[in-house]
Amino acid sequence: MSNLKLREDLPENFRITKQIPGMGMVMFNSEKVQPEDFPKWKKLGFADLFVEHVVEPIVEAVVENVVEAVVEKIKRKRKPKA
Repeated sequence: MSNLKLREDLPENFRITKQIPGMGMVMFNSEKVQPEDFPKWKKLGFADLFVEHVVEPIVEAVVENVVEAVVEKIKRKRKPKA
């Protein structure tokens, strides 16, 4: 999966046409382009439409710790009492 996403200040559905040297006029249609194709479009000259979407490892670690804590809590509640 691509780490690119469309800029948030762009309309929900839009089209933009650019003159690409060697290719002619090329149209980007946000309704038809899939996120996995964003890197190709960035290389074609539409880089200004995208931002890098980075998930910080710290956030992932915090979420993982919270999930582990919830799982442990559930396990403790399910243990049969002797």
